[in-house]
Amino acid sequence: MVLDRLAEAWLESVQGVDDYTVVGSEFTTHYKKVIGESGKPHFKSVTESGMSGMRMGTMSAGMGMSDWNELRDRAGAVARHVGMQTLRGENHHVLLITDLNRLDAVNIGTGTRPDSIMMYVNPSNWTLSRVTIHGGDVASGASGTVTPTIDFEDYRKVESLRIPFSTKVTMVGMTLDISPEQVAQAQAALVQLEARMKDMPEGQRDMMMAQIKPQMERLQKMADSGTLEQVFTVESVTVNPGLPDSMFQ
Repeated sequence: MVLDRLAEAWLESVQGVDDYTVVGSEFTTHYKKVIGESGKPHFKSVTESGMSGMRMGTMSAGMGMSDWNELRDRAGAVARHVGMQTLRGENHHVLLITDLNRLDAVNIGTGTRPDSIMMYVNPSNWTLSRVTIHGGDVASGASGTVTPTIDFEDYRKVESLRIPFSTKVTMVGMTLDISPEQVAQAQAALVQLEARMKDMPEGQRDMMMAQIKPQMERLQKMADSGTLEQVFTVESVTVNPGLPDSMFQ
């Protein structure tokens, strides 16, 4: 079974890994191994946003993607193999989940339980390449039915771990509850901010623009097409840095 192979490959990859830290362009996520009652490992995680320093659960942890063994236990009985599909030039197993009761109301960027989830698994290395979520209502700040797609790309092996160094989230069908005039006002405010930042030290100015400008571009794209796209890139992975338990309480 596909989920069995996925879980087995994951369990093999985390042998000898007690904790690890993933540093990205907009986030830093820490993982700590915990051995459950079954004797199988899973990882607690906390994410520090690069924008605010706020701690929050990671998107992947919300779906159980940081614990493939648990996902196999919860979804193995309800995931149906619906064929093979070529994705990024490679054949993938496609799994369809429509009975979401055992997945504890998975919500990724949506306000209600979706109708179904499709998972694309690469058999060449038994990693997850894509998750598509169908039939969820978007959360506050917008309206309509959206289809989030999460693409895990550029897998690299760090120690024994296979880590996607690029995660792209695309949400199609979003309708912003803001007017074109409000978008224009935000753009004008950005121009004024750029003018005020001219007197800042170059490094500080570049750092602020790197944070603000992509947000404005995403806002404009969402207003124009109803599509929100954001790419999270990994810059470094450190295995077994010795993270304290207190970090995860």
